[in-house]
Amino acid sequence: MAIYERLAYFGAPMRPDSSLDFRTVRGIHFIRVRGNVAERARAHAALLREKVAQGPIPVLIKKNEWLIRRGPGLLQNPWIQDSVVAFYKKILVPLIDRRLEPEIRQAISGMAEELGLSYSEMRECVIQADAMMLLARSSLMKHVLPEWIPGGLPGCTSAVAFPSWTKEGRFLACRNLDYLIVGSWERQATVVFNEPDHPGEIPYVALTSAGVHTGGLTAMNREGLTLFTHAHFGKKVTLQGHPIIVVGDEVIRKAKTLTQAIDLVSRKRPFANWSFVISSAREKDAAVVQMTPDGVRVHRVSDGLLTHTNYFHSDDFRKTEALLSGAYCEDLHARFFRMRQLLESHRGKLEPRHMAETLGDHVDFFTGQERVFGNTLSVVTTIKSAVFEPESLKFWMGYRQESPVGLGDFLEVDVEKFWQRSALECEESARIVTGFQPKSAGLLEAVRHYRSAYLSYHVENQLEGYQEKTLAHLQRAIEAFPQDGHLWLQGAIVAFKIHRFQEARNYLEKTLSLVLSSHVVLVRDLYLARCLDVLGERKKAQAIYEKNIGLASEPKLRKSFKKGLSRQYRAIDATQVVVDLQFPDTFIY
Repeated sequence: MAIYERLAYFGAPMRPDSSLDFRTVRGIHFIRVRGNVAERARAHAALLREKVAQGPIPVLIKKNEWLIRRGPGLLQNPWIQDSVVAFYKKILVPLIDRRLEPEIRQAISGMAEELGLSYSEMRECVIQADAMMLLARSSLMKHVLPEWIPGGLPGCTSAVAFPSWTKEGRFLACRNLDYLIVGSWERQATVVFNEPDHPGEIPYVALTSAGVHTGGLTAMNREGLTLFTHAHFGKKVTLQGHPIIVVGDEVIRKAKTLTQAIDLVSRKRPFANWSFVISSAREKDAAVVQMTPDGVRVHRVSDGLLTHTNYFHSDDFRKTEALLSGAYCEDLHARFFRMRQLLESHRGKLEPRHMAETLGDHVDFFTGQERVFGNTLSVVTTIKSAVFEPESLKFWMGYRQESPVGLGDFLEVDVEKFWQRSALECEESARIVTGFQPKSAGLLEAVRHYRSAYLSYHVENQLEGYQEKTLAHLQRAIEAFPQDGHLWLQGAIVAFKIHRFQEARNYLEKTLSLVLSSHVVLVRDLYLARCLDVLGERKKAQAIYEKNIGLASEPKLRKSFKKGLSRQYRAIDATQVVVDLQFPDTFIY
């Protein structure tokens, strides 16, 4: 029986009083679970059993295997596919499993039993992100899986405003969770009220999705501590680490202060490269706790505003980060500075609504253009958006049921009072904060079409003709919002990938009259030159290659211009291009 079918089919009835611990308000599921780690995980599965089948768990179980089987080059050989999948499942996953503590194994086992899954299937969900990073970095995968990172690249943007910045003189923290599980995650958005019974552990709320039982992604505890997790792509990994969501969950249920949180993190070596943005209302302090297998670095701010995306603040850690593409790096910086720019405009008067609006912002920091994607805070993979006021134990959660979630409104939740009212009262008296309102007509329609293109290319690419469907969705996005040069460029890249070179050229030439950043202009010029090469206009192509060699600072891009100048680009070479619809660029040129 398929995973989806088993999840929907299997399971004993819930407890008679389960309705007291489960309700849905504005499409968000709220559950309350008690006991030790394993008991709370099992209760989560029991309460949301029917919702889990439509949520991210079926996707997470298979995600890493799907990424392997989608790979180009050698992985087009079924025997090699099977060998790599066998290595992943029989060697890598068991190695990671040995690092799990007994209580985590019990939690995995309990959830699996409630959902009718095997232990190994449920385990895949817990370790998916860390295993993906280990595979991405290993020498074998580096050569045969060039599409391992594209299509599965975590983002995330966070900020913490100190009391001097806010109207009420209280801490405010906000967070966009950007991840590859688009579609299934946001449809089953879930808030888990955890009530641990172990001495010394702290009640907390985890903002997650049905079946993903962890406070290690986005959470707030009763002591006023908030925790947001960010992924980093670095050169150092280890098999002697701990899954990041397990580390984060331990921090949020045990740490009363930032000092205690840093101490807990320092004792837990991660498998790969991560950071936690942690704020403490009790200490009136916040920090980015940066982690690699080599150690921990703590970054603080002196001006009262902390912003963070996905690059390290510490110089020694930054030297180990991977260059994925120029547009990826540009995007990291754009989100960091745009967040700061927007919140700075409300300094001393900052309210939750300002943060909610910021999380849905679609302005490119480098050009000032309102865009569908690329250098924007709100992105196609934004599956969760939330604002926290930890001193009052309140949060505001975006309840739009499709990404980017920050483009919708936000529901206010008072953690201390939520369960005192009935579900109907919560629904009828819900306080709403309005999110981002686009200034440009057509933006929201274009975002919907672009999301469909992303789903077609990165989620539904097992279907026949998925690339042509992707291009059709991109064309609809262009028609809805033709002023966004990133849309034309992305359409050109997909058309180029499927050998529609004249069509790609037409798209690229359209961008000559549109506003692009300096890096994206270089990407456009590279593909325009290649189109000219394939279409038999070698001299025009050579002129573009030669002009841009000295302008390209990104090493992979500069190498591509040099190669194009020395050798004519051929149609068959387009098969090596690696597309990712999160950025106006390619990861392999």
